[in-house]
Amino acid sequence: MRIRLAALLATAAALVALTAAPAVLAGGGCHGAGTPASVGTATALKIDGCTFLPSIDRVAVGTRVTWVNTSNAQHDVTGTQSAWGSPLLDVGDSYSQTFTQPGIYPYSCSIHPGMAGIIEVAGAGSAAAAEVAPAALTENAPGPASKTSGSPDLAPLAAGAFGLAIGAALAMLIARRRSPAG
Repeated sequence: MRIRLAALLATAAALVALTAAPAVLAGGGCHGAGTPASVGTATALKIDGCTFLPSIDRVAVGTRVTWVNTSNAQHDVTGTQSAWGSPLLDVGDSYSQTFTQPGIYPYSCSIHPGMAGIIEVAGAGSAAAAEVAPAALTENAPGPASKTSGSPDLAPLAAGAFGLAIGAALAMLIARRRSPAG
């Protein structure tokens, strides 16, 4: 009976941990509730806290986009599969990237899980950047990402592992109380 109780407690702890894991919002949220996604057409983006502002930026082909770290922590800007990106940026540091091909370019901060953004690059005569099909990688520009690329969100897995560890500790505690003193 106690073994079933321990298994039930372990399962309950894992479910609580999974449902308590915070959802990651577009643009940030690595250390809290995050900031809802914002859309802009800026050539200078701000890194503020754990958020890229705007988190979705629409620009024309040939635009040079600059990220400026206004946060009190180090960050970086890393394209999908590290195809392009910055070194660590201290407060006040900046990084620029020129986008020479139409496409959708997801990026993130490799230090802070959940801190992400998108650059949508529209070709000449395009109605909207979001409608542009990804283009081929060129020598001087980062390659756009396919719709299936990107890194997985590991927060739910980490929360589940934490819940299982708590459940296992509870099961061991119950088992020790049940066994006779040696």
